[in-house]
Amino acid sequence: MTPDPCCVLCRHVSGICLSRHTCDHHKDAQKQDDANHRASRTIRDPVGDQAVNNVMRARRKEQR
Repeated sequence: MTPDPCCVLCRHVSGICLSRHTCDHHKDAQKQDDANHRASRTIRDPVGDQAVNNVMRARRKEQR
């Protein structure tokens, strides 16, 4: 997550957001984080996925 974008108006002396992260700058930061996370999940790696599945299958067979 990005650094806390709290402004002086909604930040308490302890550093905690008084608006419970419902202020506009927190919402904008959350949207940006969600967009970045969504973008990173759209890249598919079928070869890597298959390799992980093969390793997990081999481990399950060894445990039997």
